[in-house]
Amino acid sequence: GCAREILDCLYLKLAEQICYGATLGGQLPQGGDATNPLTSLSIESIRRLRLLSPRTALRWHRGTPDDLFAAAVHSMATGATFPVLVNDEAMVPGLLRRGLKPEHARDYTFCGCGQTTPHGRAYGSYEDLILNAAKPLTYALHDGRDERTGAQVGPRTGRPEDLATFDALEAAVWEQLAYLLGVGIEATAAWRHWGAAHAPDFLRSTLTHSCVERGLDWRAGGADYHEGMVDLVGLTTLADSLTAIRPVVYEERRLSLSGLAGILDRDWKDAPDLRRYCLDALPKFGNEEPEADELLRRWLKRTNDWLFAQRTAFGGPWGIDVIGWSGAVQLGEVTGATPDGRRVGEPLADCAGPAQGRDRSGITAVLHSMCKLPMREVHGPLALSLRVPGDLVRTPEGEAKLGSLLRAYME
Repeated sequence: GCAREILDCLYLKLAEQICYGATLGGQLPQGGDATNPLTSLSIESIRRLRLLSPRTALRWHRGTPDDLFAAAVHSMATGATFPVLVNDEAMVPGLLRRGLKPEHARDYTFCGCGQTTPHGRAYGSYEDLILNAAKPLTYALHDGRDERTGAQVGPRTGRPEDLATFDALEAAVWEQLAYLLGVGIEATAAWRHWGAAHAPDFLRSTLTHSCVERGLDWRAGGADYHEGMVDLVGLTTLADSLTAIRPVVYEERRLSLSGLAGILDRDWKDAPDLRRYCLDALPKFGNEEPEADELLRRWLKRTNDWLFAQRTAFGGPWGIDVIGWSGAVQLGEVTGATPDGRRVGEPLADCAGPAQGRDRSGITAVLHSMCKLPMREVHGPLALSLRVPGDLVRTPEGEAKLGSLLRAYME
């Protein structure tokens, strides 16, 4: 009882400071399960207090105790926000691909909303660059101009009437995306070089492995790993939009690409039937529809592989994550209508899974679609926000079914 009260007080203090990135469970650096009685007590505090911070994740792996997993499921089934589940079986291979030593990969933790980092050993890898994934498409439909402001932001990749094939459109979208990523990476490198020269962080350096041993500041190359992370917001919106354009413009030829761009500029107001067709009849990611699932997988892998070949100011790799946060709302507010049926200013897809309301085939289809994504290759989690009616899981039988579903997905 005393330990529970002390832990409750700790969580309340952390919530007062709006703390991010708390990590439970996982594995020891040398391997084997890392959980202990404090892990279970933490989940109990989370469930009882129902706090919005610290943002707490439970690292699941095949050796996670059944009773701990059941406690996490119980917390979710009662309506608590946390813990979220993150899969070691996908994250650790991704960390190894980034060049981490195995003992450091097993000892990863979370920072921010859900980014992964080797515990106490890295510089970077938390929202180093945030990118609106829908903008490369809207720019491509306007020859590099912003559809809301008219400013020439991206490169000139051709007017819509010049993009005569779907391959040509995809090439234009990719050029816009690579340009935006390149500009962001260059700016991040410049900022890091400036920080190394002018903004030492003494406290962080004393709390980061190897900085003292090397005699180098955290911002000047002292850490073991120097990474870059791109949070790609609304990638499913981009994929669903491209999935819609292919039949509407290039296969069924209902209208030209410039005609579609004009309709989007008018926020679908003079084409409600076409919007309904694009929104409801065409494939969307998360429904086990091969075309839509493959398009998102391909764009995710292409972007991640391109980033992996880039280097940070101190030589580490860049990578990608897709997490769920309020940026989907904020970035959606400055984004025009998109071919997936989304209207001007509406939120972008809020995670790596199906866009809000686009999952029409049930929760199992969502999980099957997600399993096609290259989760062992990306830098950070490809977050999936599952929405389940509370009355379905607030009985012992319903809670058991939720647990079975989540365990099957993790496995």
